[in-house]
Amino acid sequence: MTILISLAAAVLFTAVCGASLRKKPVPYYAAALAVSLFFAAAGIAGLRFPPFINRWIVPVFARGGLAGALFILVMYAGAVPNGSRIQKTLLPIRGQLSIIASIFALGHGVYSGKSYLMILLDKMRTFSSIQLAVFTFSVLMIAVMIPLFVTSFMKIRRKMDAKRWKKLQRGAYVFYGLIYLHILLLMLPKAMRGDGKYALSVAVYSAVFLGYFAMRVNKALARKGKRSMLTAAAAVCAMAVFAGLSFAPLMPKAEAEDLAADVSKAAPAQALAQDSGSGNQASAAAGESSAKQEAAAGESATKAEQPAGEVLTAKAEDPAADQAGAKQEEPTAGVSADQSSSAQQDPAQSALQSGAAGQDAAEQKAAQDKSPAVPAEPQTQPEPAKETPAASDLQTPTAPAEPKTQPDPAKETPAASEPAPARTYKDGTYSGTAVGNEGNITVSVTIQDDRIASIAITSFGDDLEYFDPAKEGASMISRMISGQTYSVDTISGATYSSKGLRDAVKKALAAAKN
Repeated sequence: MTILISLAAAVLFTAVCGASLRKKPVPYYAAALAVSLFFAAAGIAGLRFPPFINRWIVPVFARGGLAGALFILVMYAGAVPNGSRIQKTLLPIRGQLSIIASIFALGHGVYSGKSYLMILLDKMRTFSSIQLAVFTFSVLMIAVMIPLFVTSFMKIRRKMDAKRWKKLQRGAYVFYGLIYLHILLLMLPKAMRGDGKYALSVAVYSAVFLGYFAMRVNKALARKGKRSMLTAAAAVCAMAVFAGLSFAPLMPKAEAEDLAADVSKAAPAQALAQDSGSGNQASAAAGESSAKQEAAAGESATKAEQPAGEVLTAKAEDPAADQAGAKQEEPTAGVSADQSSSAQQDPAQSALQSGAAGQDAAEQKAAQDKSPAVPAEPQTQPEPAKETPAASDLQTPTAPAEPKTQPDPAKETPAASEPAPARTYKDGTYSGTAVGNEGNITVSVTIQDDRIASIAITSFGDDLEYFDPAKEGASMISRMISGQTYSVDTISGATYSSKGLRDAVKKALAAAKN
């Protein structure tokens, strides 16, 4: 789409401003230089543009769209038949158009070259094979373009020998070929993955450059009286368009497969981040629960000692109490059985229970020693009957004293309810979408217990050559989960894609806020 918009803009500019450009080109050079410097500075500073400008304006002026379109007009000025209306319009301003195109191309080189520079400066990253090829062709293009750019100014051209200047300008054919290879390296991998807009761009560029090649060959052969090759040129263009458009039907399937692959690759890194993020909470919760269990075990063991002593005393003094004691011992035995089973898990509980059992055995033995010394049970009944209430009277005041020491659970109740009003996020899964370098990035963020539990990239329409969701994306997601924030450092050489991912997570978190 960018190339079609740029071509339309270039044709309109030529039709409207062609005459004034020929007479007074300097203001146009200055305007092109100002626009190029602005976008170059924006690229170096990492300036973010609004979505409309980022989608429709930046690709035309900063990413080589208009520069390529102007070079195409310069190319066809010498390829169309002699004496045609197109040639009469383009030939007088071909030099001026090439200068403006070169200014925009240099601005594009600075704007996009920052990514390659950051990758070179980042010791943790290296060029992929495609990035290395694109970088190599870009350097060669600039090396060939600069002499052509300088000698296109009329003042310099007049100072040069005509034959030498013409020989130098033949290097433009090499430059055009490098442009086409550069574009194929950038767009063909994305088109083969099923991206319809890049498939269309590959088709248009292929038709334009292969058509130009066929027309130049046909014109050269016509000068020598050879057979015309216009039919062959038309066939080549038709094949290029057909090959490019054939990618479009594959777009939905290939896009879905790439997305599933990216998510599956990023899942292990996200799982590790989740484990590391929740591991500390789990261990802290386990420690807190074990501490509460030990405290509860200590209280239950202390309470178990007192009823056991009362039951044993009643059993030794009164036969009627024997039956009551037997009834009371049954639940006591049940509790001790539960405690003995839990003692296998808690050494502190088993120690407390063994101490209580030792005291119970000692009291039973002392009661058995005292019982033979009593001459008759009916005479001994009144005395323990008096002592028993006295003992119970003494223990009765102390028994309710224990509930006074139970404000600990009451204190814990408000403490447990305190995080509820202070929660920042609602539990659930939320989605967010933001613009990366050239396309949208969509994420899915899962919130659990007021924490970021997981982040997944569900849709990625940006540059995989600079920002791979399974590598750079997984690295950023891991840091987001461990730090519990979307604000993490960007990836060198993929600033806009990194910011797009951060913005997408930010929007998802905003949707999850209470």
